[in-house]
Amino acid sequence: MHKNVFIDTSIYIQQNFNFEHNLFEDLIHLIDSGYISLYSTEITHFEIISNIEKRAEDVRAHVKSLTKKGGVFRHTSPFKSVFEKNILDIALNEIKESYRIFTKEAAVENIPVNTVDINMIFNKYFTHQPPFSKKKKTEFPDAFVLEALKKWCSSNKQKIIISKDNDMRDFCNKNEDLTLVDSLAELLDKFTSNDQLKKYNHVYNVYVQNKKAIEEYVMFNILENHNIEIADTYAYLEGISPEEIKVIGEVLVSRIYEKKAYLNFTIYFSYKAWLSTLDESNSIYDSETKGWLIEEYKNDSIENSLEIPIGLEIDDIDFEDTQSYGLSISNIDINNNQPIFIHINK
Repeated sequence: MHKNVFIDTSIYIQQNFNFEHNLFEDLIHLIDSGYISLYSTEITHFEIISNIEKRAEDVRAHVKSLTKKGGVFRHTSPFKSVFEKNILDIALNEIKESYRIFTKEAAVENIPVNTVDINMIFNKYFTHQPPFSKKKKTEFPDAFVLEALKKWCSSNKQKIIISKDNDMRDFCNKNEDLTLVDSLAELLDKFTSNDQLKKYNHVYNVYVQNKKAIEEYVMFNILENHNIEIADTYAYLEGISPEEIKVIGEVLVSRIYEKKAYLNFTIYFSYKAWLSTLDESNSIYDSETKGWLIEEYKNDSIENSLEIPIGLEIDDIDFEDTQSYGLSISNIDINNNQPIFIHINK
């Protein structure tokens, strides 16, 4: 069951350009085993590099502010590296190098875009056909990429597109040679379920029999072992209490090996949070420095919910006894190993 796969820039963004994540490692394993050939275009390559650089620039001002105002931390072990010369450029080059190594190990093949009919692209633009729409009028890179893929598929095998973009989904729905999945985990689930059906079904049954325990395990780790932060500058999290936590959507089995399996799913997490927020009416603002001279805070609370991606590694699975549903969790990945941000105004 060989498949030709194209990964859209939105998936790299979703994974926060962490090319050492187990999902990318499992993808390379499938490529090395001959199950997948990975394709890309020069436009996609430039989009990925551009997004990496943009995110680095978004961070630059914050790093600069920290080095200016946070001198007291200069000689502490957690912050020493932040004050090193050109630290952001070093980090940026490290991400780019990680991407280069991934493309080399994945043996990415290039699909040319110079054969795409430009007149057809402009016709789609002016008539709001996918990937263009009234709200998204600047999707020229996607338009060229998708037309190149469509043309390539006309003389080659069916291609799977991995993308979070809704207009890409609409485009794929109108082209029978293009199949869209919205995550790396969903792609890996297809291979796992087809090639190891008996084991796949057993892993899924282990999940079903232990669903409540898994939800409680995830809740505990979110509250006790994961970093939850307030996105707003002038606010602090004082405490958080879960209201409800449950698995929503599909549960995907992205990897089975030896006695282990890796699950990917989304958790719905509703909560009540207690905060200290800036009390502007009792604080003093300096219009010259554009900052608060005196900050006074007040107690506040919000109720809201989040949808959080989860990766879960189950260990010690007894594949010989299909009636054995014992649960042993060896690893958990919450929110792609990124902090969970609470937004006060949402």
